[in-house]
Amino acid sequence: MVRVFMSVAFLIAVLLAGTAAPANARASGCEVVVISVTANDVQEDDEGFDDIWVKVAGSWFPTYLRSIRIDEGRTLTNSELNNPKATKPSVTVSIYEDDPFPQGNDFLGSFSEDCSDGGTGPGGAVQTIGSGGVGYTVSYFARRV
Repeated sequence: MVRVFMSVAFLIAVLLAGTAAPANARASGCEVVVISVTANDVQEDDEGFDDIWVKVAGSWFPTYLRSIRIDEGRTLTNSELNNPKATKPSVTVSIYEDDPFPQGNDFLGSFSEDCSDGGTGPGGAVQTIGSGGVGYTVSYFARRV
């Protein structure tokens, strides 16, 4: 009976030891949430649209195997992009244009956010990505966590 009590007490102590956070815990990273992506000038001018992926800290949105069509002048929302977000010390947001196999996908540009200034504030921020006649605007929110 004493042995069972000691085993239970030990198990409870082990479980509780991993749950307490130190009182002086600091922020561990920067959370970035992509609010929207607007196609100002698409790469595929003849078609008037691109099929794109948004890559956030190594994860692909909407999914790794499915890009999303965006017409020139159109804005894709967070939910249409499948909620692109990540939390890391520094988060890189990139846009790729999906080309059919066996062609490689085209990297259209990127930016990084590390929340070194505390984040973007309640209004969020905007970054323009692209060059050479291709332009996308990414609206996002960033905060230290």
